[in-house]
Amino acid sequence: GVSVQTETVLRQALAERVQLTLIINKIDRCILEQQLEPEELYQKLSSIVARCNALIATYRNIDDGIYSDDHFNPKIGNVAIASGKHGWAFTLPQFATIIAEKTKVLKEKLIDRLWGESFYSSVNRKWFPYDQINSYDDAKRGFNQFILQPIYQMLNACSNLNIDEIRTLLDKVDVRLSADKLDTNSHDAKTIMSNVMKRWLPAGEAMLHLIVLHLPSPIQAQTYRIQHLYEGPQDDQAACAMKTCDPNSEVMIYISKKIPAQDGSRFVCFGRIFSGTITTGSNVRILGPNYQPGSPNDVQVRNVTSVGVMVGDRCIPMASVPAGNVVALNGIDKCLLKTATVTTFDNAHNFRVMKFSVSPVVRVAVDVRDPTDYAKLADGLKKLAQADSLVQVLNENKQHVIAAAGELHLEICLAELEKVHARCPLKVATPIVTYRETVTCGSYQTAFTKTTNKHNKFFMRASPLQPELVEAIESGRITAKQDPKERSAILVNEFGWDPISTKKIWCFGPEHDGPNILVDSTKGVDGLINIQDAVIAGFQWASEEGVLAQETLRGVRIDLLDAEI
Repeated sequence: GVSVQTETVLRQALAERVQLTLIINKIDRCILEQQLEPEELYQKLSSIVARCNALIATYRNIDDGIYSDDHFNPKIGNVAIASGKHGWAFTLPQFATIIAEKTKVLKEKLIDRLWGESFYSSVNRKWFPYDQINSYDDAKRGFNQFILQPIYQMLNACSNLNIDEIRTLLDKVDVRLSADKLDTNSHDAKTIMSNVMKRWLPAGEAMLHLIVLHLPSPIQAQTYRIQHLYEGPQDDQAACAMKTCDPNSEVMIYISKKIPAQDGSRFVCFGRIFSGTITTGSNVRILGPNYQPGSPNDVQVRNVTSVGVMVGDRCIPMASVPAGNVVALNGIDKCLLKTATVTTFDNAHNFRVMKFSVSPVVRVAVDVRDPTDYAKLADGLKKLAQADSLVQVLNENKQHVIAAAGELHLEICLAELEKVHARCPLKVATPIVTYRETVTCGSYQTAFTKTTNKHNKFFMRASPLQPELVEAIESGRITAKQDPKERSAILVNEFGWDPISTKKIWCFGPEHDGPNILVDSTKGVDGLINIQDAVIAGFQWASEEGVLAQETLRGVRIDLLDAEI
């Protein structure tokens, strides 16, 4: 169903103006494990679609014109129902096409009847609305009769290893499957189920329908998304080239992740080309997160040794790849930690750093089963941290700890660590959930401290930040690198800050981009510049490890009220 994490991801997509399609996964579990009746399953699916539409209606920007209140609609085909584990999926128009070929009924008429309050009587061979349902003893909802019933029959036949029934059902849907795929001596029920369903309703075909028919091309999307992705002026050369997805301009690429090569010795840098055409042998500038145009700091020039496109887990070499495509680059992986801007423009700004709407809150300690594999684990953890932008790898109390966004994310990370990165058996401790420390009201008295030599005194006060402001910081709308005038205008107009305070923000924390703020509220104190770095370092430490339980702070404003230096 729609979880808190689903809502969070939807909100982030809406904020970044990402066009959306919906895939409802794990449908096989509803049928085989939960044993839902077809009508119960339909109601569950309908509820999920309605809930997602309600979230869009709640959080969308009406002025965007990208989303409607009923954005997700199975009838138009932007909703897929799937079993990712077994590799099958379908959309309503796909099924309508199959049925139309069999029944010689117009596909358009069928689509309208295969979702919603349309019912069918097999005895009378008649369609009718819900208010006439009591007139027909064999009345079944169209979706249940023509879509769910065949799927239920096929899954049950596979679960029971009834090969004769499977062949009969496959003949009815004109699907041919080789005998070795149904061999019960070499395959268990789950494998046979996967073989059958992937052949009948391949997930790749449903995904292709969603992408081609319901998602915008890069030429369309970049016209309105660049303003949310690019840190620089919207009228500079790089921005203009990206907005038109110009393949003949200079190159602008955002590397979003690093994928381990098949030999495990290096990484392939994976990203999207927003402008230009990247070729093998190109010299590119790799901009780090702290790069400022015109500065020699945090920028490296490297040669791209090869260019390719990813097909599954394979990289297919290409001579060149133009704007609008995703690309795999070799030869630059050692120049970036996780993400980076790659360009041939001389004065381009960075892409905005990806801000995740979920934080790594589930932690687990990992260790090797064989002590001789310790070096493999250490190396594997480094590779995992580079391959996954969200995961955090920590060393706490002499233990290796992995922090992930949720149980599913953690499960994926552990599987990749064991099978791909470390390649050794692991011991995994019980997962624990991390927390955040905060304050709920302003300090009732001023906090006072002094240095060991008693020559310096500091007076501070803590107060809570508004939840909306915390959200704006975490989403990247307000940042430390932002133009001070722009940041000041937002804080004053939207959050009621005093204009003077907005100009005296020393830093955000932790890591200079967290949802806590240190403000200089002193008046007429001499020598502050001499101790500013030390105070900032102390704030970063305190926001990383709170005083209550050594957990990270969230939503706290610290004001330096006075100092005696």
